[in-house]
Amino acid sequence: MSVTSLFGAGVAVLGLGLGLAVPSLAGAAHFVGNDIVEKTADDVASAVKARGVDAQAVRRQRGDFDAEQHEFYRLVHTKLLPHFDMQEGCRSILADAWKKYSDEDRKRFVDAFYTFLLASFGDRLVYFKPTTLRVKPFEGDPTDPAHVHTTLTMNDRTEVAVDFVMKKQGDGDWKVTDIVAEGASYDRMYRSQFRVEIATEGLESVIHWLEKKADTCYSCHTAGIAASARASSAP
Repeated sequence: MSVTSLFGAGVAVLGLGLGLAVPSLAGAAHFVGNDIVEKTADDVASAVKARGVDAQAVRRQRGDFDAEQHEFYRLVHTKLLPHFDMQEGCRSILADAWKKYSDEDRKRFVDAFYTFLLASFGDRLVYFKPTTLRVKPFEGDPTDPAHVHTTLTMNDRTEVAVDFVMKKQGDGDWKVTDIVAEGASYDRMYRSQFRVEIATEGLESVIHWLEKKADTCYSCHTAGIAASARASSAP
């Protein structure tokens, strides 16, 4: 299995740069989801800047970065992923297969996927600049689900349209359930990626792959973040 590099960047942008708000157009509706994306990006960008780790230096000497990498995983765990509805996202990824498995199997999948995202996001934090993400004015009515439109500027200055799909929770909060980068949904991408594996090898094989990918992040586990992530992602 492989994860598209562009999409990997897309799923990380919520906390990977300073959320620059484009001035609202006259009469444009206000949506709290835009505020959530902007504030989360601001908080994480400030925390990343405070670490004082330069991306070019990381490329030259990865070891120095690895020594404090657990702090970046902690940022993802405390500031980024809490804004994702992992249960709903995983249900969408598994689609009809979700109903076939027990509550315990579902929980193991959610836990494994959470830790996989934790490891993936944490490895990318350092590479984004303060102007990476621009949040566009909200259009239309804030219905459920609602889309927060943003523009992601890549390192080569290519601009990518990224939408955060958000749904209203029972407590009134809004959380991300999908991310769409240049028209490609991460729910659909992972659903397609896992479908054949689940059909031929079963859900256990996918869980094992996710756990193996996350296990490659040594700092993540030495910091104890993975264990607490599993506990907090329980349905």
